[in-house]
Amino acid sequence: AAEGIHNEPYAIAKIVDSGGTVLEENFPQSSEAIPPQLNFLIHQALRSVVTEGTGNGAQYLNVPVAGKTGTSQDQRDLWFVGYSPDLVCGIWMGYDDFTALGRKLAAGGILVPWWAQFMQEALKGSPQKETRVPEGIVFEKIDHDTGLLATPHCKRVILEAFIEGTQPKKYCNSSHKERKTKRKEN
Repeated sequence: AAEGIHNEPYAIAKIVDSGGTVLEENFPQSSEAIPPQLNFLIHQALRSVVTEGTGNGAQYLNVPVAGKTGTSQDQRDLWFVGYSPDLVCGIWMGYDDFTALGRKLAAGGILVPWWAQFMQEALKGSPQKETRVPEGIVFEKIDHDTGLLATPHCKRVILEAFIEGTQPKKYCNSSHKERKTKRKEN
């Protein structure tokens, strides 16, 4: 959410005595945690969770949000951690004694709507910001089925981001004909 920048946390911004003398003052200390190009690709993957995956219940926000759903084994925990350019919020459902929730539940169907409702209120009045595309990122039209560069014959084409030099070089050569599956007759 912070475009790959780590901000060292601190609890006290400033301490001033009764005479106005500053006794202590802290300022944000920032450093690059991961290269901006890699951060952008991670953001795109987390964005797709909302645009076409298990977090699609947050699309109605009309704010560029991204995140990741999770359901632990044995239905003990459900979670969704998501963010906008201005706010990160995580939501969890489970018992603190590690008891299973008891039925088939999914974070996308239960927690994402709660998260989106909170974010709608929290972001009310905030200007919409898009994630900046850093230098060194290129976009290519890709055939969804093969992962290769799309041709006019490809039926499912997606626009995908790549770090320059890592994009596919070969074009899709699939005929994309409907494949008929034979049913087993008993």
